[in-house]
Amino acid sequence: MNSPRSLDDSAPVGGNSADDVLQWREAWDVLWGERWFIARATAYGTILAAAISLLMTPVYRVEAVLDPVAQSQLGGIASSLAGKFGDLAGLAGVNPASGEQTQGSIAMLRSRALAEAFIRERGLMPVLFSRDWDEQKKEWSDPADPPTMGDAYEKFDEQIREVKEDRKSGMVKLIIEWEDPRLAAQWANELVKRVNKKRQIEAIRMAESSIRLLNDELRRATTVEMQQAIYRLIESQTKSVVMAKSTEEYAFTTIDPAVPPDRKIRPKRWLIAAFGMFVGFVVAALIVLMRRAGKERRPIGSAHRSFPPALK
Repeated sequence: MNSPRSLDDSAPVGGNSADDVLQWREAWDVLWGERWFIARATAYGTILAAAISLLMTPVYRVEAVLDPVAQSQLGGIASSLAGKFGDLAGLAGVNPASGEQTQGSIAMLRSRALAEAFIRERGLMPVLFSRDWDEQKKEWSDPADPPTMGDAYEKFDEQIREVKEDRKSGMVKLIIEWEDPRLAAQWANELVKRVNKKRQIEAIRMAESSIRLLNDELRRATTVEMQQAIYRLIESQTKSVVMAKSTEEYAFTTIDPAVPPDRKIRPKRWLIAAFGMFVGFVVAALIVLMRRAGKERRPIGSAHRSFPPALK
């Protein structure tokens, strides 16, 4: 014959919901009893976070929207000739793949060589590392361990410059983030000009080199058909030289130039203050609950209620 189950045996494994309510109620009573301490800690956390945000250097963001120029070194006639005389076109350095040229321009905009040349020629080392630079003495604060060009490139590439490519529209964004909004806009627009100029010089050099090679091949050509093909390729490369010399925006057309912004992107002081408020409240609440638990040496949900005196 089975013995009747006790009340404890019949209780659900997960605990009684009434006990949970009691625990939450007692925890709330403890927190409410120390509400002024919690309020002061929350206020201190908010004030401290706000003060830290005021000491942080504001950073501004500028964006230049660019349209890559698909410069093809071959016209329609030269493109058909390249298909028929591929070896000759390759020897002359003629490349119909304009997509590769576009990717080359974007890669140059991201390149280390461009960044280091820009930093060196603009004398930006003291600007990038102003905390390590003694403006009055015009020297580094620690002459034995000055910042290197590697340090400058790492900072420029990771914290200042960003290049984004929109695969759908084909547009490219050059983003510069810096403390001075006017400098940031100047840097962005100048970097674009530098890429355009460098790609322009490269295109002219390659086309003129191709013309010289084609003239050499023309002297060795034995058939009229080959001579005509070379003449047309020379004509195409000559047009490329003229076009490159007459086009300043050779690699990128600037849709929207970078302009100095009116508002900073960081720090977001209200968000930092709100975070400080949250941290202050949580820390104060944990201190109150841990202090009570330490005094009673038992869970908050016990039947006996004993509250600590208000914290001074």
